[in-house]
Amino acid sequence: MKIATLTPSRGNERAALLQFCHEQIDSQTVQPDNKYFIAFEPETSKPDLTRRIRQGYELAKKDGVDWIVIVEDDDAVR
Repeated sequence: MKIATLTPSRGNERAALLQFCHEQIDSQTVQPDNKYFIAFEPETSKPDLTRRIRQGYELAKKDGVDWIVIVEDDDAVR
C-alpha cells in the first residue's frame, strides 16, 4: 500500500509556511512513499484550492498511490 502527502499552496505568497510544512512532514517517524507539493501563484484573488488538489490527485493516481493525506501549508503538528 502506497501512502502520499499532498500539500496545496499558493506559491511564494506563503513561503515560510510552506517551508515549515516541509519540515513537519520530514520530521514524522513514518514517511510517506510520495510527497506532492503543488504550489503555484494564484490567477485571481478567488479561492483556488480545488485546482491544486486535483493536480496532486492526478499525479498520485499515475504513481499508483492508494491513500492521500492532505496537509495544508498552514497545518501544524505539535
